[in-house]
Amino acid sequence: MLRAAAIAVLGVSLTTGIAAAATGDISNTGADSYNKVKNKTHVTHDITNSLGASVVNSNTQTANSGNAKAKKNTTGTGGVTTGMTSNDNTGGATLTLNQSAATTAALATPIDTSNDAGTIDTTGADSTNIVSNKTKVDTTVSNAVSLNVTNTSTQTASSGNATANKNTTVGDVTSGDSSNTNASTVTIDVTQ
Repeated sequence: MLRAAAIAVLGVSLTTGIAAAATGDISNTGADSYNKVKNKTHVTHDITNSLGASVVNSNTQTANSGNAKAKKNTTGTGGVTTGMTSNDNTGGATLTLNQSAATTAALATPIDTSNDAGTIDTTGADSTNIVSNKTKVDTTVSNAVSLNVTNTSTQTASSGNATANKNTTVGDVTSGDSSNTNASTVTIDVTQ
């Protein structure tokens, strides 16, 4: 017995956004023949997202009140005070990092295999006839996020000197207040 085999194999490798038609035709084969049309579509998505963000809040404050002196007075000083000093700082940052848009866009392109076809006709008696269409999709998504947040606050607060020296009568001698205030808020939202 003579057995004939006719096989048409087509392989197509696609990247995103490209569509191709795979077709194959077999005809006029003898009895007991093995006939197969095999269409393969292979789509590979290789997506790499890399995001980096850096936030630096730097605050330097110095508050010094002045000097007040009363020396060698016969009567009271009548109140010697130093002034009040104050520093205030508020810093804030909001970061929104979104990697999903790039991935979604890359994967949104449809895979069109509607034109994949195969025909087998006019084959002999007791023949085996197969038309096979296969689609394979490989997807690799790599996300990398690098975040750096630095908050630096350097503060110096010094109250001044108030001096009463060698007075017969001394009144109020006070030193004023000195103050520093710092507030930093950082909000980071990452979507992958």
